[in-house]
Amino acid sequence: MKAFMKSAAIPIDYRKIFDDAVMANPEGRIVAYSCDINQSAGDDGSGGVFTQELLAAPKYFSPTNNNQYGIVKINAAFDQAKTMTYAKNAPQSPVFNAGRRMDFYPFAIV
Repeated sequence: MKAFMKSAAIPIDYRKIFDDAVMANPEGRIVAYSCDINQSAGDDGSGGVFTQELLAAPKYFSPTNNNQYGIVKINAAFDQAKTMTYAKNAPQSPVFNAGRRMDFYPFAIV
């Protein structure tokens, strides 16, 4: 996917940026659960509450330092989605398991 900056005609290849960000991370596994043990995940009729909030999370982020784009990491997207999920469907509390990971995979480009 290519897009153009509003102020210039220089194409930005967001797919390449995302792929490069993925490859820059060490191998590993991250698991995100929509709810904690002994809880059930809410569904509002249009899908799971947590899933919907995770997919909507990038809209809460914007590029920093006058950059043309920014990368939202999965841990930041998860934290935003967890907050919104709890607000909509308490006591549902999503769980993020990344072990000792210090670097997180990209989730979206904003």
